Amino acid sequence: MRVLVVTAQLAAEVVKQQVKFSEVECDVLVLPRPVAALLNTSYIARKLKEEDVKRYDMILLPGLCFGDLDVVEKAVGVPVYKGPKYAADLPAVLKLVGSVTLSKTTPACELLSSKLRVEADAYVSECEQKALRASEKGRIRVRDLSVGLGLPIRVMAEIVDAPLLSEEELLKRANYFVASGADIIDVGMVAQDSRPEDAARIVKLLRRHIDRPVSIDTLDVNECRAAVNAGVDLVLSFDKGTLEEASEFAKNTPSVIIPSHTEAGYFPKDPQERVYALKENLTQARRLGMSKLLADPITDALITPGLVESLVAYYLFRKEEPYLPLFMGLANVTELIDADSIGINALLAGLAMEVGASIVLATEASVKTKGSTKELSKACRMMYMAYCRRSVPKDLGIDLLVLKDKRLRDDPLIQVSEQCGKVQADGDSFVHMDQLGSFKISVDRENSQIVVYHYPRSLKEVDIVIQGKEASKIVKKIIDLELISRLDHAAYLGRELQKAEIALKIGKGYIQDSELF
Repeated sequence: MRVLVVTAQLAAEVVKQQVKFSEVECDVLVLPRPVAALLNTSYIARKLKEEDVKRYDMILLPGLCFGDLDVVEKAVGVPVYKGPKYAADLPAVLKLVGSVTLSKTTPACELLSSKLRVEADAYVSECEQKALRASEKGRIRVRDLSVGLGLPIRVMAEIVDAPLLSEEELLKRANYFVASGADIIDVGMVAQDSRPEDAARIVKLLRRHIDRPVSIDTLDVNECRAAVNAGVDLVLSFDKGTLEEASEFAKNTPSVIIPSHTEAGYFPKDPQERVYALKENLTQARRLGMSKLLADPITDALITPGLVESLVAYYLFRKEEPYLPLFMGLANVTELIDADSIGINALLAGLAMEVGASIVLATEASVKTKGSTKELSKACRMMYMAYCRRSVPKDLGIDLLVLKDKRLRDDPLIQVSEQCGKVQADGDSFVHMDQLGSFKISVDRENSQIVVYHYPRSLKEVDIVIQGKEASKIVKKIIDLELISRLDHAAYLGRELQKAEIALKIGKGYIQDSELF
């Protein structure tokens, strides 16, 4: 297989470096235009007709070029496809040449990303089915959902203060959680306010309309009883003070057991004491005839009372009870820290996988945790895949990279002549330019600034460079210099400069005309 990779002047050196990493025989053709986004297929067809391209099996055009690729293919008689948007993705794309059908409309990097996601999802599903066929101790069923070791971590999403919501709001919230990937919908009751009638009403409503197991989150034994009578699939939680009464109605209902005695005001903090108390409560539950049990040593918030000690309790309990399903209330961490939830949920899912958790709880009780269910669902699939592969959670085809990238994909800065006018956007200098043209935007990370190159209509050379840290000041300078005349062009430029500023601030790669997120 011999491939011709077509690029523009600005990316030429980067493309040449990247194709060296490929085992596919590649040549690079650099067209006399500054950037790939300015290449159209009619122009490319004319230029390729001037070259000897019949010796190639395939031609890859820049992912950002525009126009009908059939025009090029008909002109040269060689299969033509869209390559990736970014040169950094060329090695991965070239590796798949011959095994994956590339597209004439979709950039190859997007095809590659989609293929990796499909493969990852298929692998997770295959591993789960294989685990389900195997006989593992301690597994229980929560309605039709198998829970236990060797299976993916199941994500429970809590409808906080459910009794305070209308039926319409309850169903809307539940459907939102289902769409976000929740495996179990949890009815969160109102603390210190016993509402058994509401518990029964909400459980019946959700079971009638939602195709997911339904749980109830309360320490009120009357609410638990009402929920069980209404057909709830899982109860959390029972402790030393409620087990006796719970055994009268919840013997056949999966139940979460915690190490406390709430009525007596007892909750052990020391990890070993916590494990001892939890095992005592589990022993009592079994003696009372409750067999479908999950253990919850309780996940504490960071610093106060402290996450590490609770993780030690999980670790010690798992050593002593290697098969019993574990429950982890991760919301205690995410809700009680002022930090973005994405990375926190990924890390917590990894820790849950390490201690062998079977169910994790997510809440979206605050603005900062909005989307946690989706994040945690994806994170749990990611960690299960790493667990099955016996690898670190990296390069899996599933990731939670949103604000940052695995690789920076900035366009390189343009080398300009000394005669080219250079302007600082926050300076007072004024250079009068009458010619209108186009702009190329890049980020200079070394100097922490945005760099804007202005091309006159000829598109041959940069005639002025504008540099600055703030999009607003750069736009003002461009207007002052009379380099722009169309309102739609001004709107476009403002949007791109703002993207560049955001990318520079958060360390995300910026490529003009490509989405940041």
